[in-house]
This record gives sequence, structure tokens and C-alpha cells, in this order.
Amino acid sequence: MKKSYRGEIMIYAILDQRDEGKILREDHVVFWKQGSIHFLETWCLQHGSTLRGRLEASRYILHSHQRVPVLISEATKDLMFPCKALSSKENVWINYRGVFSYTEEDKQIVFEFLNGEKIKVDTSMHCVKRSMLLCEKYMEYLYAYT
Repeated sequence: MKKSYRGEIMIYAILDQRDEGKILREDHVVFWKQGSIHFLETWCLQHGSTLRGRLEASRYILHSHQRVPVLISEATKDLMFPCKALSSKENVWINYRGVFSYTEEDKQIVFEFLNGEKIKVDTSMHCVKRSMLLCEKYMEYLYAYT
């Protein structure tokens, strides 16, 4: 299992369940009352930016506007991508850095993370492959300038 940057606990996924969030960390699950967007905003601010700023940068770098990944921190390389539209009340955000594998099962995508945890997400393989490709492009861009 990969060690977290500077002792930070890796977050593998953020799941919205109406107006409450569930955060899947490498060590346990945390419930977050305000939902994923509020959590992502707080997380981005902890790393010196706003969620809006991170989204705009991602759209600019990737020349894309749909379901773009959000780079939380250049240092940790946490790159979260949404499985549904940002406006969706039941979205799931996946940390690209934490994905070990993903497969399709019963019209759902099963993500397996580095710690062996698995979650099923209602999305298409096409969307996941596109998101993974966007994340790869973003990481290539990031590594080209570091």
C-alpha cells in the first residue's frame, strides 16, 4: 500500500447521499453532513485554492468542460474525478491516485482501491475510462512542469 504524503490519510472516495456525504478513507469511513461539494471546497482551501479555481484550471488545461477532475494538491497528487454531473445530488468522487482497478459488474463500475476496499458506482465504463484518461492527461501536464 502506498504511504500517504506527510502522514496525511488518503481519501479514496466521497459519496453523496442526498445532503450528506460519506468519505471513504484508507483507515475508516467518515460521514460529512454538508455533501461532497462542501467537503471538496474545504479540502481545496486547506491546500490554498478554491474548488472553483481548481475546476477552472482543470477545464483550461484539459480543454474540456464535462466531469473534469479536480486537483486537490500538487504535493499529494490527490486528483478527484466525479462519476456524475456536478449538479447531481447523489454524486461519487473518486481519487485517481487511490484506484487500484475498476471493472464492470451488473451495469455498475466496481472500484478497488489500494487498501483492498471496493465500492460499486452507478456510472458507465465509458465515463470512467474518459475520466481516467483526463486524469492521466492532467498528471502528465503536472509532471511536465514540476
